[in-house]
Amino acid sequence: MKKARIAILGYGVIGKGVFKICLEKEEIEVIKIFDYKENFDKQYANLFTDNLEDIINDNKIDIVVEVLGGYDFAKKACVLTLSKHKHLVTANKEIVANDIDELTKLARDNNCLLYTSDAADDLT
Repeated sequence: MKKARIAILGYGVIGKGVFKICLEKEEIEVIKIFDYKENFDKQYANLFTDNLEDIINDNKIDIVVEVLGGYDFAKKACVLTLSKHKHLVTANKEIVANDIDELTKLARDNNCLLYTSDAADDLT
């Protein structure tokens, strides 16, 4: 079985929880984690980056899980993710409320899956 190779954008409470769950799943491989803070687990220091381009341009990454919070930078990250033909998972309600049509079009144009984890249906 091919592993899902993911990147996590954000390492706050939710990002840490996503990472913990991924570690328990042998079918998931976390390739990179984006975070500005230096509060990461030293054991996994090699996974962390504070440069979004490291994730966007990494061809080993198939899926990006956005749990950044906020709007402007998170939206930029979502748009870049889909533009680079990577599948996107986001729970950002503000982005979904304001930009779902744009993200859906980007996903379709780039043959990607877009999954939103909030009150909206999942979209492809």
